[in-house]
Amino acid sequence: MTFPLNCSYNKNLKQKICPVCKKDDKVIPILYGLMEFDANGNSLFKDYGEFKPGGCDVSECDPTWYCKRDDCRF
Repeated sequence: MTFPLNCSYNKNLKQKICPVCKKDDKVIPILYGLMEFDANGNSLFKDYGEFKPGGCDVSECDPTWYCKRDDCRF
């Protein structure tokens, strides 16, 4: 996914180091789109591993990563 040239998230596409704590051990990807669940309430996206749901509304400039330690999207 590429962002417009003026998007502040361009610098974080491949580098998943949190800008707050400067670590990457608690950083997970943000996935966008409609989250689907089975009858037991389990996410059907478990093949992706751990991730932060980003919601259904996607713009041209959205964060790629989420730090669980600092509750920070970047």
